[in-house]
Amino acid sequence: MPIHSRLAGVTILLLLCAALPAQAADAEFKIPGGGTMRIPLAKNWEDHSIPSPDDKHPPLIKFELPFDQGSLQITPIPPGKTVATDDDLKKAANAIGQQYAAGSVEKKAIVEEIRKGDTIGYACSFTDAAPKKGADFKSVTAGVVRVDKQVIAFTLLYNGKKDPARGDGLEMVTGIMIGSAKPGPAVVTSPDQAWTLTVGGKWKINQVNSDKKSHNKAIEATDEDGGWVLSIYMSPPPKQANAAEAASAAVAREYYQGRLKKSPLPIADGTTATIGDAAVAEYTIKYGNGQKNANAYLAHDGYWIDVHVSKLTYDEAKDRATLDEMLKSIKIEKPAAKDAKEKDKK
Repeated sequence: MPIHSRLAGVTILLLLCAALPAQAADAEFKIPGGGTMRIPLAKNWEDHSIPSPDDKHPPLIKFELPFDQGSLQITPIPPGKTVATDDDLKKAANAIGQQYAAGSVEKKAIVEEIRKGDTIGYACSFTDAAPKKGADFKSVTAGVVRVDKQVIAFTLLYNGKKDPARGDGLEMVTGIMIGSAKPGPAVVTSPDQAWTLTVGGKWKINQVNSDKKSHNKAIEATDEDGGWVLSIYMSPPPKQANAAEAASAAVAREYYQGRLKKSPLPIADGTTATIGDAAVAEYTIKYGNGQKNANAYLAHDGYWIDVHVSKLTYDEAKDRATLDEMLKSIKIEKPAAKDAKEKDKK
């Protein structure tokens, strides 16, 4: 069946009469089961979504390019009793693809993997074999992805595999972030998804960035009251580090603190310590009333890890116990194979 016919039953919002200014921000929605879904908008894409009226029904999430240049519809699937496996996702993508295969040039569903950072999924792409005159789109990519434990279905419409709208749409899908309903420990999966790092506390993850090519990963979070700020940075050691240095948290501390000392920041009150497997450095940046900082450096499984907590209104008498508790709570765990790709609690 042609692509445009299959979309006939889908609720479509009318385009605005005049094009809106270019957007390049995030759109955030409440999703069933509590929590939020944040989607990065690519340049020029416009948000035509309808929020959910309650916590039981998913919102109608739809983004469009002006003048029918591209369309992306995203549907969060209500959570089940178990987390969807990779095989579950692949089967779902194939089932979605079968709906388009008969009316396509390809004539069969070819399931392709979608992976970026901790987002994993599968999709099929098709070209309409008999596009009607005046049809908006000639091509579709449809499938499912899993972000954290949330499964998300998507349908992306565009015109040809080289259409920039296809790349934009897939970037938005793979850039989705899921936020928990309640703040909790920050649990971050390693770039290679082989282990997780946990920092205790009541954190809200605000941003996660992954670079598959460089094998780097970074997160930013704030605590429940907003006083503490947490950042975690994971990356391979510098190329000049030998095997012993690459496996040393103390060397990682020396390397990163050496770079910090070269900055123009007014740093004072520096101390170092060892807490568990972490080489810790504490210091104050002297501007305003001063910002308290603590970096816990770890070396694990081919990565250097920098866990950085800071607070502008730090009071040694009131906040020392909290800081010590956070630093002592840092731990690395190797999850079971079936769970290794299902982490990154927000």
